[in-house]
Amino acid sequence: ASPPRLVSAEYPRRGRDVAATRSRRRRRRPTRPLQSLGLSTQAAALGAFVSRVSRLYRPQNPYHNFRHGLDVAQALFAFCEGRLLGDADTTRTWGGDGVFSLTADEVFAAVLCGLCHDVDHPGVGNGYLVHSGHPLATRHNDLAVLEQWHAFATWRVLRKPDCAGVLAGLDVAAFRKLTIAGILATDMARHGDVLKGVEAFDDGNAPRPSRVLQLFGGLVHAADVSNPAKPWALSKKWSDLVTVEFFAQGDREKAEGLPVSFGMDRATSSQRGVAIGFGSKLVAPFYRAVSSLSSDIQPIVELLDDNVRVWTELGDVGAVAAPAASDAPRAAASEAPAA
Repeated sequence: ASPPRLVSAEYPRRGRDVAATRSRRRRRRPTRPLQSLGLSTQAAALGAFVSRVSRLYRPQNPYHNFRHGLDVAQALFAFCEGRLLGDADTTRTWGGDGVFSLTADEVFAAVLCGLCHDVDHPGVGNGYLVHSGHPLATRHNDLAVLEQWHAFATWRVLRKPDCAGVLAGLDVAAFRKLTIAGILATDMARHGDVLKGVEAFDDGNAPRPSRVLQLFGGLVHAADVSNPAKPWALSKKWSDLVTVEFFAQGDREKAEGLPVSFGMDRATSSQRGVAIGFGSKLVAPFYRAVSSLSSDIQPIVELLDDNVRVWTELGDVGAVAAPAASDAPRAAASEAPAA
């Protein structure tokens, strides 16, 4: 099988799968959360932007599709706007002094990051792209390959004439810096560095721009890995979807004689084992660090711990069915949507 091809700089024409859903997606542009940030005057541009972004996500991906982007955007909205667990309609404050908060433009940047952080994801991860010698990995020197692509694709769309109004009234240079930093913070290879930034948020007398970047990257990363911290039924559903996608990648890596990425070998990994390890060893420590900056995040940490306990008490559910050939992640250029 040939390695997946991502959208080229020229954005090839849509394939059949995307074209078939074009009209339906145009009828349901989810702009309300963005408009609630005081952006109603940019409704037309937001509608065009969200529509273009939705078409760049690949609906054939079990997990990394537009719903995942929406889910992460909603999590960031809840984190930033203080609407978590029934909070009042206020902007959340952070830090030991409880007075640091993000501006409206910074919250907007966070929500936009959530929406776009995996745009045009091919259904396989950085490990596959690097080991298969994909041209995109070569272009980015094997570093944050997909994350750099997602950031590029986001700004490619923002520069479209019908989307230009999204940036109206913003400090574009600052907004661009934030969104790129936020998307790059979702690279799991940077998990440790992002965690250190959250833990050091209250240290010293760093200027506000530096503290914003520390907090911003931490929140975007926290939202991206928030599945283990959701109510059990929803958390389990997301786990089912990501397991199907990961095992499909592992199958592909085996078939092509490539190293199998961690946790993606259905013969040696189980959904339960991966969920316990990911939730307890990676996500829980990160959320505890975030909760130290805002104590009302603590109930989410407790929910995460409860989910780990449920996984621990369950029998092994590692035998997730392999997707049918028609459902497996596909990333041919002919199927890539145009912006």
